[in-house]
Amino acid sequence: MKSKIIKSALFSFGLTLLIMGIILYLLKMVPFGNGTFASMDANIQYLDFFGYLKNIICGQDSIVYTYNSTLGNTGIGVFSYYLTSPFNIMIAFFEKADFVLFFNMVVVLKIALASSTFAIFLEKRFNGKIRSSFVVILSLCFALMQYNIAQNSNIMWLDGVYMLPLIALGIRKLVAKKKSIFLSICVGLTIIFNWYSGGIDCVFSFFYFVVEEIIYIIEENKKFKDAIKNIVIDGIHFGIAMVIGVMISAFIFLPSVYALRNGVGSTFDWRTIENDFLGNVMSVIPSYSIGAVSTPTSVSIYCGSIPLIAAILYFLDKRENKKIRIVLGIALFISIMFCYWQPFFIAFSLLKTAYSYLFRYSYVIIFMLIFVAAHYFRDMEHKETSQKIIIPSVIFSVVMMIMNYVKPFNEEKYVFYTCAFLVIASVLLYSVVYYKNKRKVFTVLLLGITCFELLTNGKLLQKKYISNDGEIYKNYVIEQEKQIKELKEFDDGLYRIGQTETRNFDRNTFHTANYNESLAHSYMTNTGYTSCPDNDTIVFLDRVGYRCLDGRITVTNTSILGVDSLLGVKYVLSPYSINGLEQITNICDANEKQVYVNKYALPVAFKYTANEEKTREDSNYFEYQNEIFSKLAGKDVELYKKATFEKISDGNNVTYKINVPNDNPLYCNIPGNMMNIWVDVNDVYSISYAAWLSPTVFYVPTNKKISDIATVEVINESSIPISEDQIYYVDLGVLEELSSKIKSKGAENIKFNKKGNIECSINGNEGEYLLITVPYSNGFKIYRNGELIEGSKFENCLMQIPLVDGENKINIKYELPGLKLGIVTTVLGIISLIGVYIISKKINNNKNN
Repeated sequence: MKSKIIKSALFSFGLTLLIMGIILYLLKMVPFGNGTFASMDANIQYLDFFGYLKNIICGQDSIVYTYNSTLGNTGIGVFSYYLTSPFNIMIAFFEKADFVLFFNMVVVLKIALASSTFAIFLEKRFNGKIRSSFVVILSLCFALMQYNIAQNSNIMWLDGVYMLPLIALGIRKLVAKKKSIFLSICVGLTIIFNWYSGGIDCVFSFFYFVVEEIIYIIEENKKFKDAIKNIVIDGIHFGIAMVIGVMISAFIFLPSVYALRNGVGSTFDWRTIENDFLGNVMSVIPSYSIGAVSTPTSVSIYCGSIPLIAAILYFLDKRENKKIRIVLGIALFISIMFCYWQPFFIAFSLLKTAYSYLFRYSYVIIFMLIFVAAHYFRDMEHKETSQKIIIPSVIFSVVMMIMNYVKPFNEEKYVFYTCAFLVIASVLLYSVVYYKNKRKVFTVLLLGITCFELLTNGKLLQKKYISNDGEIYKNYVIEQEKQIKELKEFDDGLYRIGQTETRNFDRNTFHTANYNESLAHSYMTNTGYTSCPDNDTIVFLDRVGYRCLDGRITVTNTSILGVDSLLGVKYVLSPYSINGLEQITNICDANEKQVYVNKYALPVAFKYTANEEKTREDSNYFEYQNEIFSKLAGKDVELYKKATFEKISDGNNVTYKINVPNDNPLYCNIPGNMMNIWVDVNDVYSISYAAWLSPTVFYVPTNKKISDIATVEVINESSIPISEDQIYYVDLGVLEELSSKIKSKGAENIKFNKKGNIECSINGNEGEYLLITVPYSNGFKIYRNGELIEGSKFENCLMQIPLVDGENKINIKYELPGLKLGIVTTVLGIISLIGVYIISKKINNNKNN
């Protein structure tokens, strides 16, 4: 039995690896070309997150706290969601420029591992009663299902896929053998590897436990009272096992929960749970076709012909246990409803409405479908041949074609291909049963047609998601690494670096979403795009002109000189010059970007005299910055001044003729709720404005020597006219005066270490505050001259510390919220696991005696 399990697992792994390798080759993906699985968010975010992981491994950054994302934040949220897969340890052997190869390789390995774990599940769950050839076929179907191809760019979710069969096996062990240790360990590891897909697995586990419990009661033919007793006892054991599993993961899961509470995971809209349906459940039939994708109203659970045929045949086989068929029929229907009934959709989306990457949990439905199919393949030697093996495939094919004709879900030819595979597979399955003396031949043919079908679907579906940026990414990273290295050698101080262009910057729309390069290349910055930002930080940045999107993205594809100076953005990487910044010529250009220095950048820590008057809530970004600088200066200052201009209207379209304010940097903002706006900025660049990823404040390149007038043309295709305009310039004379004054109040001996700790010293007076341009967090423990004190938030974001007369030695330590409690909980979970093991062993010994 053990050798049979090993052979099935290894053969499934190897065959899946081969098919995925062929897909890579046919689509010219790395290492055979430039294609990569790292498309969409993987291209925008995950590759840079892997750079962050590489920096952690090399000791250049920290999991606990990082200054290299959105002014500074704990790194636990990014780490626990994206980076805790055991496969990621291999990143230590890859250079950053080769991360596309790493990404492709890990996707292939995870999918192949899913094939192995499913094979192990089938062998042990059905006690070796399924022939190895069918174990391999079903395992291939699970590994190469629609979900794994369509969602493989979300590489971190694949850990939940290959762990699900092991969790299911743990549930079966608990139900049938009253052993819960394996389940607890699998649950704990799954949450550690990725808490999101781990959460999906846990939600599904409750459903699957009920299914297995009822099947076991039917198999054991238990009486009603015994059945109720069995359900209660097993239910308690199951609950304890799940709790222990969660406890084991607490050392990383609890800190992640604390981090999410400060970000987009801090709220829940109860209105999302309503008795509503996302679509017609019958759409699952035409969606079960080669190359089909899920839509907001239909889910594709395609995983090959064999699982579908076998599942149908199982329900039609009257020789199978009727009660179990009914249970599995209901279970399969309910599992399909996971994707159609709104409360199920919200539950499996972990209490969030998921608008992107639709049905990110659909692998659990496919698991149930193949689980049902596996029941058909038990004891194939005793199956009797019948034409019913072929008829269901023909009927299903006809229904699929009719439904797709009435309402197209997929291209007609691919529906035809699916029907052809269904019929061929059913004929071969019939032959396997009927021609017993040639069973091996037809089994090999059935395995071959299954591989070809899954390969065809994989290639076709992957073409829809492939990115061909392999070489572009590699070249960009090599140049960016070199430029950042030279800049750090040029200036080894504490400062932030901004950018006006990033990788994947669209010069046609002036849009980009690649805001995590600072994490990848290890430098302090003023931007970021993660699923777990600090709410106060992104709100603050939004108020000063760096637009916040979806509570996650800070749009910083321009340089707003005033706030950049406040936040210590000393250098800006840009392909064009910016008034107020000076180019550094002895640092190499990279990716068409030069390095510009901001001589007005303030130190990261400086003192100011407290002002009791609160800054008013001002929707005008420029006036709000004026108020901030007035507070810091202790007097009213007008850093941003209104520019003079002529406004020419043509319907809803507007042209601004702006008087160029000498060499002072000029900025515009067009408030309102308009959409479909294009802005031509002085014939230098154009912006798709008031759109996703567009900025609010934008810089207007000017040159007084060339023209006294700058033109901003607004093409407004919306029905809402422009009622307000904000056109300001930074008075460099005022900024220089402010900068000089504040720099003289800078702290001394400032040190930021890799764990979030800060040290500095400064002479102060009662009533003064030390402002550190790092977001204040409850995790900071502030010591002033050895005494623990409370800090507060400047503008509800930045850290400020009250000073006393004389010398103030500041020592700030960062303690990750939830870490201590998480570690204690994990230790208790392990102790509980050992306790359960000892108790169960004693019970078994007593039974044997």
